[in-house]
Amino acid sequence: MLSAKEKVLVGIGAAITAGCQPCVRSLIRAARTAGACERSIRLAIETGLAARASSTEAMARWAEAEQGQIPVLDEMFRTEKEMFAALVSAGATYAARSTATLDSQLLNAQAYDWTNAQIAEALTVASAVAKTATEKVEVAAASAGFPTGKLDSSCCGALQVSDGIPAPASAGCDCAKRAPDT
Repeated sequence: MLSAKEKVLVGIGAAITAGCQPCVRSLIRAARTAGACERSIRLAIETGLAARASSTEAMARWAEAEQGQIPVLDEMFRTEKEMFAALVSAGATYAARSTATLDSQLLNAQAYDWTNAQIAEALTVASAVAKTATEKVEVAAASAGFPTGKLDSSCCGALQVSDGIPAPASAGCDCAKRAPDT
């Protein structure tokens, strides 16, 4: 079984990859409380960043192959589609669980005159896609012989409470103050 320190370091890498700033903040505090050294924390951060970059690169290659012949997106086309791209970017940022950039992407979509209702609808689509992706990756892990346990949806607090990871002195993260799935 993993030690509390090992669990929280894995959590840091996962939170970095998921883009959850409040989770990273809380898990770094929990790692220190669990006795992790600063170098181990940094290694978990760098490993999470590398995993995110690797996943993005692999998805780019797959999407290009899936689309087939890739059309040229010239500057005129991109300019005509800036408004739509702002909405897609907000949805993609939501699906990526990027608390680091979600606010700016939502404001950008609003700046292109998307209504709050339209943005909310785009986020609903993104949420459904993200949920399906989570289910698919859980099935893939189980098929490879690594079934995952279920934690409640309260983010880092759930990891600390249910897995014996000591809670940081600062009383956890602010996940409950954020939108669901961030």
